[in-house]
Amino acid sequence: MVAFPIRLNATLDLFMTNRPSLVDKCTPAPGVGDHDIVLVTSSASVRRSRPVQHKIHLWNRADLKTMKEECRILTNKFLAGFNNTNPVEDIWAYIKTSLLGLQDQHVPSKMSSPRYSQPWVNRSVKRANRKKKRSLWKARKTKNDKDIQRYHRLKKESRSACKAAYDTYIKNMISPDATSNPKRFWSFIKVMKSDTTGVAPLKDSAGMTHSDSSRKANILNKQFSSVFNKDERTYAIPDKGRSPYEDMPSITIGLEGLRKLLSNLQIHKATGPGGVACTLPGISKPSIYSSRVEDRTCGTYLQKGEKNKAENYRPDLAFNIHSKGQADVILTDFSKAFDKVPHKRLLYKLDHYGIRHNHLQWIKDFLVGRTQQVLLEGVTSSKAPIQSGVPQGSVLGPLLFVSFINDLPDCVSEGSTARLFADDCVFYRNIRKKKDAFKLQEDLEALQQWEVNWLMEFHPKKCQVLHVTNKRKCVEYPYNIHGHTLEVVDSAKYLGVNIHKSLTQHINHITKRANSTSAFLRRNIHQCPRETKALCYKALVRPLLEYASVIWDPHTTENINKIDMVQRRAARMVMNDFRTTSSVSSMIQQLNWPLLQERRAQVRSIMMYRIVYQLVDIPSTLLIPTISPRGNNIIFLVPYVRTTVYQKSGFFPDGIRIWNSLPSEAVNATSLDSFKCQIQSISIRP
Repeated sequence: MVAFPIRLNATLDLFMTNRPSLVDKCTPAPGVGDHDIVLVTSSASVRRSRPVQHKIHLWNRADLKTMKEECRILTNKFLAGFNNTNPVEDIWAYIKTSLLGLQDQHVPSKMSSPRYSQPWVNRSVKRANRKKKRSLWKARKTKNDKDIQRYHRLKKESRSACKAAYDTYIKNMISPDATSNPKRFWSFIKVMKSDTTGVAPLKDSAGMTHSDSSRKANILNKQFSSVFNKDERTYAIPDKGRSPYEDMPSITIGLEGLRKLLSNLQIHKATGPGGVACTLPGISKPSIYSSRVEDRTCGTYLQKGEKNKAENYRPDLAFNIHSKGQADVILTDFSKAFDKVPHKRLLYKLDHYGIRHNHLQWIKDFLVGRTQQVLLEGVTSSKAPIQSGVPQGSVLGPLLFVSFINDLPDCVSEGSTARLFADDCVFYRNIRKKKDAFKLQEDLEALQQWEVNWLMEFHPKKCQVLHVTNKRKCVEYPYNIHGHTLEVVDSAKYLGVNIHKSLTQHINHITKRANSTSAFLRRNIHQCPRETKALCYKALVRPLLEYASVIWDPHTTENINKIDMVQRRAARMVMNDFRTTSSVSSMIQQLNWPLLQERRAQVRSIMMYRIVYQLVDIPSTLLIPTISPRGNNIIFLVPYVRTTVYQKSGFFPDGIRIWNSLPSEAVNATSLDSFKCQIQSISIRP
């Protein structure tokens, strides 16, 4: 918790906790010696937010037969009273009001309890707790040794009864394969991982602290609204010239497609702002061909940092390690990226890219005229207009954002490279002399002009510089954005992967996270059946060990064993066998878990298949065909590299060796699925 220096630039005192939400304040205070002291204000007990009451519809007791009949009558009335000339707002208001009326009329409901409850506490547990409390009062009053011993005995019995009731509750709630009610199973896991203390008291702009839910919701809503671009300056939109793109082809919305989408609705999902449940029979929204889309109230929630994928890596960075070169990588960070996209400039760019006429009008209606609210502890804030940005959490939002920044790489000069993935942007250039660093700084200045023209904003304090090289003395240059010198780091996280200056040091991070998740499962589902624990390992732990492994597959025995140890600990947890004399290898064989090293090799072979057959945007010209009397009929030359790390763990040297060792039946597979089936029966890493 101590993130500040205590004496000069050193942090001497530490304060550690496994519940950071309990800490209200951690600040330095003047000390009596030569360094400051750490002043911590923390709650001694966990603050639990009371559950918010909400209406629960009891669909298992609904009169569905009558509802279906009335839905047919509603359909006939709708077709007789509306057509494509009616405003969309009127159409949707009629459908929404009618369906909600049917729902309230034919579906019984109840209000949830506002009390915080532990559902596994049954009558026997309550009875044991009451006995324990009465014995405690008596022991305090009499101070008799016999009464004290009786209290300790009842205390143990109460604890055992509570634990047994909890274990029984979990076993009854979770099926062995977690398929009969998967939502309940994963909801239990989510609740156990979450923090129930709620949102801490917030300060407003005047410095006053508020704990009322309504005031906190409005404070958050005001903060979220403050990042919008309120003045677009439409007169200053840069001219992109004549568009070289043709009009986008028309989109056909068919009845069968709508019926298919409606039939695939998940009935257990929560309702949207409209409140219409997916369980309603005959529910369908009108097909929109013109006019405006309805205004929606967008709920906003506090979230942690997002996780991204790591498919955009290219071998040119790693090549600098091989050739004793240097590449300066600048990882940029947009300030409130999705919220700052100006609508009129975005629509102008979409028109330039060929999205015109009705398509552009649809997107305009999707963006303009929206409002947002903050839902906090069951209380909503007042509505605030959304003046810029693209909706987060939608399918279309990331696509619109990428379309808006699509011309960003055009600002960099020849010799520099820009890579974009959603709001993560990275720029790099091979640095041989000081003038190369000057060129990269000029590219940064061009990017700053781009953000001024298009009303976006980089966050210079979050932008970082990474020197990718193994040279003892690299070319240094003070790169800056808005006059702020960028921080030079030895490692940085990009698209979920920790990049070290020597392209290593990722293993420690993922094994730490995986071990932490595995320990969480061991604490909370140790009483579950073996199949359930194995499912949790495959869903929550193993993905952490294999994320983007196609680019970082280690070759050293130390790192391979470090990853394998996570799976070996998980095997003990699943089998519930922690004896030192037990064989973990036999446990893994009994669970039918393949070795993680073998799975990583399979992932690399799959990526090679994608490159060879041009299923991924990596040019196959990087592969040089050759002839060999051994192996399959599609052999490639293994590139020469100077360093052992790149030779043994680099994607292309190792991936080509794996590909060359595969049988002809596999490399000649007619489809990717067929190729995956072929390699399942092959031992790639002997």
